[in-house]
Amino acid sequence: MRAPYNRGSLAPDASMIRLPGGARAALLLPLAVLSACASAPTVPASDTMPAPPTPASLAAATPASTSRTATADVDALTERWFDELLALNPVYATFLGDHRYDDRFGEPSIPKARALDRALNEKYLALAQAVDPDALTDQQRLTLEVFVRDRRLAVESHRFPDHLFAFNQMDSVHSTLAVLGSGASAQPFDTPAQHDAWLARAAVLPAWIDSAIETMREGIRSGVTHPRPVAEKFVPQLDQLITARAEDSVFWGPVRMMGESGEAPPTGFTTADRERLTLRYRALVE
Repeated sequence: MRAPYNRGSLAPDASMIRLPGGARAALLLPLAVLSACASAPTVPASDTMPAPPTPASLAAATPASTSRTATADVDALTERWFDELLALNPVYATFLGDHRYDDRFGEPSIPKARALDRALNEKYLALAQAVDPDALTDQQRLTLEVFVRDRRLAVESHRFPDHLFAFNQMDSVHSTLAVLGSGASAQPFDTPAQHDAWLARAAVLPAWIDSAIETMREGIRSGVTHPRPVAEKFVPQLDQLITARAEDSVFWGPVRMMGESGEAPPTGFTTADRERLTLRYRALVE
């Protein structure tokens, strides 16, 4: 698999699901990224993670700045970038074990996600380039150089319209969503609240599907498509995710985890929780 934060997707790649009305839905993973934020304040002297310095504040740093202070700036900069990355790529965060965003899908519009990606990388490229490398330790200078290189490559990669593919047969939306929605992967289903989080995430899928359809149509108009043999492999993969009965779907796994009707619900669940959630899953899958 490719790195789990490619532009145009959300997490380790996504998956397809049959939604109410027979819609096929998919979950995206790689890197939908945050829009450029307002300039952050200079790094405070605090035990908490400081906000990244602005280009102006970094450029104004005097030669007397200590290596320790500059190192703190670089650490804060990279940490802040990663936090913003996870906030805009919530499925990626889930796969990393960060469950703050388990109820979020991310930006469902592929063009908007692409714009957010570019904005984030341009923002942090400017911030990183404003850091004086001479004030850094050798290790932090290496961190800065790699960070600048990665941000620059990410910005330059927008010359290529790879977002017009939307997904592929090897590493894509349908596989990731099937994994998450099965109840046997990174998405937790140990409490009613965690089930609700997944259902909230899955509810955004139709909007992403609409965007994927339009994006791939744009690809057809532009002549940017997968080769026919590759595209033909999508169909059986997607068909396997659609079943006549909700109970036969891979996405019914979380319902089975709550036990059969008539059995005592698992710890932390009431019978009413199970009945309510089962109805929601049925509406989602059918």
